[in-house]
Amino acid sequence: MKSASDLWASLALFACWLLLGQISYYPDALLASVALVWLPTGAALAVASIVQPARLPWLVAASGLAALVYSLGAGMPLKTAAIEGLGELVAVAASASLLRASRAWPDPRLRWLGLVTACGVMAAIASTGFVLGWMASDQDLPWGTTWLLSVVGEWVGALLITPLVLSFAAFRPKRSGGMPMLKFGGGALAFAGFLVVASLIFQGDVSHRFGHSLGPTLTYLPLALLIITALVWGERGALLAVAAGATLMIGWTALGRGPFAASETFPGEALLEVQAYVGVIALLTGLTLALQEHTTRALESARRWQLRYLGVLDAGGFATLTMDAHSGQCEWSENAAALLGHSPDSDVAALIARADPADQPIMQSQWHALSSGGQTEARWTWPDGKHASLSAVAGPDGRIELVTGLLGRTRQG
Repeated sequence: MKSASDLWASLALFACWLLLGQISYYPDALLASVALVWLPTGAALAVASIVQPARLPWLVAASGLAALVYSLGAGMPLKTAAIEGLGELVAVAASASLLRASRAWPDPRLRWLGLVTACGVMAAIASTGFVLGWMASDQDLPWGTTWLLSVVGEWVGALLITPLVLSFAAFRPKRSGGMPMLKFGGGALAFAGFLVVASLIFQGDVSHRFGHSLGPTLTYLPLALLIITALVWGERGALLAVAAGATLMIGWTALGRGPFAASETFPGEALLEVQAYVGVIALLTGLTLALQEHTTRALESARRWQLRYLGVLDAGGFATLTMDAHSGQCEWSENAAALLGHSPDSDVAALIARADPADQPIMQSQWHALSSGGQTEARWTWPDGKHASLSAVAGPDGRIELVTGLLGRTRQG
């Protein structure tokens, strides 16, 4: 039963690989020997990085076999197809190992860096196999340019599809708790703006319509709208938006439209430019999502610690106080008002004014000593039974920056 399940999974990957290969290849592209972006290997990388280790050899073999069959279907000799299939197998196996290891890292920024690196390793190995295979068939091509364009196309394609597959692999439908309609509408408005701006820029020569100085600058305007969409829609929505947007811009360029197809100073320049453009979009979106996840996790962790901290303070009948050593301004914990029975004082002068008149000169003297570094600790008491233990906190330069306090109520025996 397990072998049958592995076989069906391998056949599914095999079929998806061939389908994505057909989608990726444009026979009328600007440089017909290289796809603008190559999606199948990136999809295989994503699947190989999330499956159980026992199923990994089956799927890696399926991707290599798919590359061999695809090459044979394109009219390549068996020797060329075999080299490309072997290159695909090695590329997926090596990069999947790196991606599997990086996915276990807790920091989302490092996970994103690991994904980018794994995609780069995969692109370099697969492109080397592709070029070696074509060299074996005695094709007459500029091999250096072909390899570079192939690497960029493989890498950009992987950056577009690998995060998308990884994200939706963990997707589970929910009856409730989805994206609020206002947030969805805001993201949809930003994406609609992207479609309008991108169509205006990529449906002709932007330099002729907007001027030679302004036109090239406008080329990157759609990128900003895609980033806004990513920030509003979150990971899955952002990755779908980027994939759709990249498909449109690549398609327009392949048809000879837009700023990148306007002129070429060397064969493949337009292809390289649109690959770099889409690559920048994918990299910025991935980095934005990683930073957003890191910030969200940090805020959630800080909130959890804050709740625990306040719970301990409430249970012990304490509140915290922080006083700026220079201005004397006070900051209190959220439970201070409940403990004090009145609004917390905003500065040290008001706090001292609540003390017994006989104690106020001593407290004033202690405050000056604490804030200047002449004293490190003090204990203040008030007539209503409150007391505070104060400590001076020095900054990196050794000067006192803050005076912290733990405020409590004297318990009656």
